[in-house]
Amino acid sequence: MDNTIILTDKDIETLYQAVPGDVVYSCAKQLLTEPALDEFTVKVNHHNSTVSEYAFVHMVEGCRIHKFYDLPADLMPGTGVGCVARSYSSNGVKLADCMFIIGCNLEGEPSLYALSPYYLHPSQPQGNEEIREYCESGSDLYTTLQYLLMHHKECLVFDVQRKSSTKHIKKKGRVKKSAITQTIRVYHLSPLDDEAVKRIRRTASIQRKCPAWGVRGHYRHYQSGKVIYVKPHIKGKHKEQYSGREYVFVPREKSVKNELV
Repeated sequence: MDNTIILTDKDIETLYQAVPGDVVYSCAKQLLTEPALDEFTVKVNHHNSTVSEYAFVHMVEGCRIHKFYDLPADLMPGTGVGCVARSYSSNGVKLADCMFIIGCNLEGEPSLYALSPYYLHPSQPQGNEEIREYCESGSDLYTTLQYLLMHHKECLVFDVQRKSSTKHIKKKGRVKKSAITQTIRVYHLSPLDDEAVKRIRRTASIQRKCPAWGVRGHYRHYQSGKVIYVKPHIKGKHKEQYSGREYVFVPREKSVKNELV
């Protein structure tokens, strides 16, 4: 069954206000490796009569998007999501077309990895900047929708539609028409009142106030029995602010005396 999510500019603004921005960083690996929907299309109806279309595909082995990119070494295996993004005018003329990949690095932080604007209509502003902004908004949209589908399914209601099309089959020099019925699950954003927004924010992940922290060396045990040593490293969004740890040793006799007092 194909999945389509239809939104407007107002819907997207509501989503971004409801879902805290730190959700992207706190559960990025889960959103990209265990998505609620492996493959879906988002159609955004803009107020200026243009339409944007994002076709997201979870990058399993053999996915066609693998052929277009040399994936970087620091991309965490299994986190890649490929997207073909298109933009159309009110009369159906294609305005912009590009491909991009979002994924996590080895530390679990999401980012836009690959970008290929292979078509740009002359009427659009030329240059990579506008296309990149177009892609970054698509990656934010992906993580926001996946978060809602995983934790707040009531916010995205769906109805099942049947779409019929005709396929021409050529056999023994004759062309036969064959009717094909396709089932599509169409999602729409349900009305979000103040109470619904508060509920989403309450259940959202904890915001990290520490800019960076150190992780000491340790052994990691896999279910297969394999054991590897993880070297000491720094985690966090602002690693340059990490100044090391300070250990304070308290004599045992003094600590016991304080407890008695």
